[in-house]
Amino acid sequence: MENSGSNKNILIFVVIAAVVLVGVLIFSSSSRQNNVTETVNVASMTQPIIETDTEEMTVEEENSVDAENKIIMEAPEGSEVMSDARVIEVEGGSFYYKPNEIRVKAGEKVKVTLNSVDLMHDFVIDELNVRTPVIKEGETASVEFIVDEPGEYEFYCSVGQHRANGMFGKLIVE
Repeated sequence: MENSGSNKNILIFVVIAAVVLVGVLIFSSSSRQNNVTETVNVASMTQPIIETDTEEMTVEEENSVDAENKIIMEAPEGSEVMSDARVIEVEGGSFYYKPNEIRVKAGEKVKVTLNSVDLMHDFVIDELNVRTPVIKEGETASVEFIVDEPGEYEFYCSVGQHRANGMFGKLIVE
């Protein structure tokens, strides 16, 4: 009977150690993804290209996985990374975007860089298939796109009830 109690204690210890190890692995992999850039060519509706840093990459580099095994989605054949985009800095805070109105010209390359000053946020425009990853306080994420059609498009935060609490704005394409 004493041996049975000792085996239970060892089993409990092993289970706890395994849970802690899995938690550490999950936390360390998510903390390496602080700055993410996603590129979307809305004009041709190509798939997004996710980079793990803010430097531009060639299509050949995007079609590979770097030495740290960071996730890079394969660039569609014939696509190219956008450059010389107009950069628009957007602050995401407790249920607001600053600015909450963005004006661009039709056909203009735009790069929206979202900076989260608190909580978790993202930047989404459904009609244009534009979306950044969800980021935490102190992190940034960018998305590049081109809108060819003039009009007004709502952008919003898709986290929880943020949109319902007023975290939305307007992209005006002239």
